[in-house]
Amino acid sequence: MTNFCLVCEIAVTPTTPSIKCGGFCKKYCHIKCLNIAESEVTAIIANKNTWICEKCSLSDRDHPVSAAVIEAIIAKQLDLLRNQLQQSMDDHFKRLNDRITTVENNVRIIQDEWSEFKNSHNNDLSGYSLNDVVSEIEDRKLRSHNVNLFNIPESSASAIAEKVTEDLKHVMKILTPLGTYPQLS
Repeated sequence: MTNFCLVCEIAVTPTTPSIKCGGFCKKYCHIKCLNIAESEVTAIIANKNTWICEKCSLSDRDHPVSAAVIEAIIAKQLDLLRNQLQQSMDDHFKRLNDRITTVENNVRIIQDEWSEFKNSHNNDLSGYSLNDVVSEIEDRKLRSHNVNLFNIPESSASAIAEKVTEDLKHVMKILTPLGTYPQLS
């Protein structure tokens, strides 16, 4: 549908600079046909303000809008805005609650895994006293530079000194027939 200029009644094309009335008629007008300065047109377009033709402007003065109508329009817009804001907040809080629930579930899983880990390791060490563990570590340190002899029974003594004495007896049994007498230190 072709639009015609309100002033000169010549067709308004997409390539012709024009402006649309923001009043009741919604008709176009060539910018060159307006009785306003070019800077004002530029300001209207730049600020996204509404231009109202003279006919619509006079019509508005003849039929002023009552305060009650304006209040009703504002109230309707506020209700719409309030509803949109409420919906946006509800969506946001739902997403937050979902994320909190996920984090809480992950914390529970980690706590359960930690409890299982502690219980399994406590059970591993529950048969040993601290003294037994320390004695075993000391014994391993003393034996760290020893020579390994195979097919000799392990000492059943609980004290380190007794284990050393038994091990020396076994070594002496092996080395004495060879004519070698080790120096004990």
